[in-house]
Amino acid sequence: MSQFLLAPLWAMCVLLSFIGWGAALERILFPGRRVDWGQRAAWGMAFAVLVGGALNVTESISRTSIGIFVTLGVLVWMAGFFGSGFSKTSWHERFFGPRKIGAATACLIVLLGVVVLEFAGNVFSYDFFELDDYHAYLVFPEKMLQTGSLGNDPFNERRLSSALGGQSYLQAMILCGSGWTHLRMLDPGIALVIVLGCLWSYLREKKLSTGKSVFLIALFLLLPKPEFNVSSNLTASALFLSLFKIFDWEGLRPASPLPNAFMIALLASALCTLKSTWIAVVFIFFVCSYLFYFWGTRENRRSCLREFMTSSSLTVAFLLPWMISEYESSGTFLYPILGKGFHCSNYGDSSYYHGAFFPALVTILKATVMRLYLVSVAALGALCFIIRPRKVMGREALFSFVIACLVGTPILAVAVGGGAGFERYPIPYINIAIVLLMAWFLSEQRILDGSHTWVSRSMPVVFLIAGLLVGGEGLFYRIKGKYDVLIGNILDGIGGRRFVTDQQLAHYRRMQASVPPREKIMARLDRPFLLDFKRNPVLVPDWPGASSPPPGMPLSEGPEALAHYLILQSIRYVAYSYKNEAGFHKATYGKVANQDELVWPRNNTRNAFLFQDCLQELGRSRVRIYDDGEIFVIDLMSAHFLEKGIE
Repeated sequence: MSQFLLAPLWAMCVLLSFIGWGAALERILFPGRRVDWGQRAAWGMAFAVLVGGALNVTESISRTSIGIFVTLGVLVWMAGFFGSGFSKTSWHERFFGPRKIGAATACLIVLLGVVVLEFAGNVFSYDFFELDDYHAYLVFPEKMLQTGSLGNDPFNERRLSSALGGQSYLQAMILCGSGWTHLRMLDPGIALVIVLGCLWSYLREKKLSTGKSVFLIALFLLLPKPEFNVSSNLTASALFLSLFKIFDWEGLRPASPLPNAFMIALLASALCTLKSTWIAVVFIFFVCSYLFYFWGTRENRRSCLREFMTSSSLTVAFLLPWMISEYESSGTFLYPILGKGFHCSNYGDSSYYHGAFFPALVTILKATVMRLYLVSVAALGALCFIIRPRKVMGREALFSFVIACLVGTPILAVAVGGGAGFERYPIPYINIAIVLLMAWFLSEQRILDGSHTWVSRSMPVVFLIAGLLVGGEGLFYRIKGKYDVLIGNILDGIGGRRFVTDQQLAHYRRMQASVPPREKIMARLDRPFLLDFKRNPVLVPDWPGASSPPPGMPLSEGPEALAHYLILQSIRYVAYSYKNEAGFHKATYGKVANQDELVWPRNNTRNAFLFQDCLQELGRSRVRIYDDGEIFVIDLMSAHFLEKGIE
């Protein structure tokens, strides 16, 4: 109960520190120009990722370093907040507008209550996806806090291909003052607050009425947002929206190419570290905005080129600490753009395509371009293009973003091989694009005054698209299911429900104590995030065989070949949760190994079963230095092994 009440206070400190650091960047880079608090928070979050990269590569992440960062950010926020003079009237007018409270404002107050409920419902959550979170996304921030960095884990496929580590550092900030069950206070909690703050200010800048603004905020809240695991979702939405707003901002003056470039690079690099799947969309958005800027201006083209070169260089520089860390761990600076590193496909094992490349490519692209959300963005973007003047104005942030969505999403589909679960990847930027396009239609004066009559008549089609995206007839049940979970989370948090018991933690500590300190452990466990990463270097093969140092893990050659390979990698001890098959049961996932359509999950499932079968065999041929009926730890170089004369 006490943790449930204290955890939101820490989350509030983290949010205020983001706002404080964003305000500091605003004063340093853009003196005399102001941005809204939501934009400051997004800038501060991106700056936190930049700091996290430096701390990670120097192995300096700790509760102390994070505490200092958060404290300084809060102090800067306090200095700005109280120094500017706070009045209830000015706050009300800035947020609601100068009007008296009416029906639209009352609806806004209801929406604020919904946001509070959504945040409260994510203060406590144990709804993790075991295959992803237990073996990667809970391991990474815990390892950061215990060891100072993500460290080296060449056997973890997500360490290689999923993200450079920005999201894990933000999660480490949350873990610094709370626990695993409070991770969703970051995403969707804090991230949702930042998105709505940025979005509300943008809508007011576009002079949309309170009613229209409320409609668009409600639309964003109702759009589906699948929360498959605790990897980046709304944190990406916040930074995509912030990047759009800065490209659309009049404060980006040609006379200030260096400050402009710094902030653009900060946001773009932070997005790329959150999740590798955003890189193509960020790149296209980045390049298109500069192409439009160069095309539309004659007197400032030299400044445009200088800003482009500077922002490109700074983006690489900001990414470099994270890239160095990935290279040291997984053999590539950036997968797969700068090499595949230790990925199995680098050894001739393709986990993405079945049969010829081009037939698979065509199949994936056909399935992608027909998805409703992409069709909706294309339709709204086409209408917007038809209505608007043909003159290129500024950086054309909206069209650059739409192009990035339409071109980047098929690239993303091909990169991840399509298949199950792909539809959730574009959601963080697609939802933002849809709301921004809707905002443009509701603010475009030529539509509102009827000068484009045929377009005005097409407005019902626009709202029909919005209705289809929100969910149609299934909306009630989706909302009910969502808020049933949120209310259940609140009740569980108040009731003090435990995600990990003291007995489970002690169980893992006893098991780990059987291995000498500083010796490497390969951990195929159901909950590897419970280990003491400071005591022993821990290697977590999330998808066994998907990533491993050359010449690759020899899973198909049997247990002895695997043991020999691991010993050559200086791995002597292997821990395996054999009773429950490390949470990856053949009875549950066996059907995935036998299907032909989705090649990537099929291959990974088969490899996981081969690995676990090898561990079972090695558990019979090697000495078990620990066995409690659920987990065993084997010594690959045990006396029984040496007696056989195998070297």
